Amino acid sequence: MHDFFCHEDWTDLLAYQSFTLEDAKRMKSLANLLDKHTSETFALFLEELKKVGEEQPIEENEFRKYMSTFWNAERNREYVSSIVDFFQMLLSYRYSPARLMAALNKIHLFWMRVVLSQLTFFSRKRSVLLETLQRAANFDKLILMEVSLRNVIEVLSQGSVRKFV
Repeated sequence: MHDFFCHEDWTDLLAYQSFTLEDAKRMKSLANLLDKHTSETFALFLEELKKVGEEQPIEENEFRKYMSTFWNAERNREYVSSIVDFFQMLLSYRYSPARLMAALNKIHLFWMRVVLSQLTFFSRKRSVLLETLQRAANFDKLILMEVSLRNVIEVLSQGSVRKFV
């Protein structure tokens, strides 16, 4: 587990108590609806990452693991640890936090369009599913911002230490 999980501010920030058991059930419903779009989702994610001209350093199985966690895991410390690992891996490939955020936004919007296209859902059910999806997406974006900020702080603090050594 990451050493910054020892800090109460980090775990308190990510306690995410507003994600309910009902939300977890809805996420499984969304997973069933969106599972057939996994390859397309991965392609959209890569398309956004490649806008900076990078090669494809991320394997589809790593992305599928992220998606499985996103759809099926309870929002707790283990979830946060898994998502932090995924984002750390992507940041280690030198993708900027802004590019990663753009890629997340792209896939989250794609998923929302798929949900909206389901005419068989009553409008209230679509709204509830979209709200749940938005909360889950925002949570992952919060984790990405926090990981990015901590990486910047770490790099800056190492630079400051080197100046005085």
